[in-house]
Amino acid sequence: MCSSTPFDDPRTPFDIASGELRRLGITLSRLPGEYCVNFCHASEKTARFAEDFAQAVAIGRSMAAERTAEQAKIEKPRWRGRGRARTPKELRRRFIRRHNRRVRKRALRKQRGEPRLSP
Repeated sequence: MCSSTPFDDPRTPFDIASGELRRLGITLSRLPGEYCVNFCHASEKTARFAEDFAQAVAIGRSMAAERTAEQAKIEKPRWRGRGRARTPKELRRRFIRRHNRRVRKRALRKQRGEPRLSP
């Protein structure tokens, strides 16, 4: 019987905070005497440094909040669907998918005993 308690977690507070920030798109790294907070895959120009762990986590959360606020302001182009198939192979696959959906729908209707709908 395996029961876990909060004391069984081998991760340190740094590991927990680092994982939390990574999910938000922020990297947290420990340097001698300070912590470095930066966006994932960003240059060193955007990095911020903190001497205290709690301050570094707060900076990371605020950076993530700023990023989401900026992304919300950016107007993204509307998605216009899948578009049209461009190659004969894509046309054929689309036709086969539509056919299989119709056949599956018909089989389910027949199984339920529903009347056939006229097209």
